[in-house]
Amino acid sequence: MEEEIESIPLPKEATSYFRVTYLSELLINLILSTGVAVALYFSAWSIWYAIPLFVITILWIMYRWGWYAEQRRKNVWYQIYEDRIVLHSGVWSKNLVTIPMFRIQHVSIRRGPLLRHYKLSNVTFYTAGSAYDISGMQVDKAQEVKDVVISLAKAREEY
Repeated sequence: MEEEIESIPLPKEATSYFRVTYLSELLINLILSTGVAVALYFSAWSIWYAIPLFVITILWIMYRWGWYAEQRRKNVWYQIYEDRIVLHSGVWSKNLVTIPMFRIQHVSIRRGPLLRHYKLSNVTFYTAGSAYDISGMQVDKAQEVKDVVISLAKAREEY
């Protein structure tokens, strides 16, 4: 039987990164809500129809900015075994993906300006069929994961 390997969660800095990435979505929602309210004000419709829209928008902002960003960080973890990688993600809809080591073609680390600011990175595992991301990993941990996965994938290939 295989030994139990610890689940590796994302760092707390990932919550701040997720919140800032949601900022553009939230600003677009707020701008659209304001545009609809202005259009209602100048049309025959009553401005009172815009109030529920603003309430829903504010609740959506509070949800995404507050609760959801933290839950996203808490619900993303991964495990690396000798023969596979297990990725878990999802707040409402849970996803559990198992990637066999012999299927991995290459691994990349991506760091945009926002990720560099929070000292985080994204690791992507590429197979012939698709790509799997882990967003919000610490830089040194991402490099360690990349090196371990590449060495295990090579070992499986030679085996």
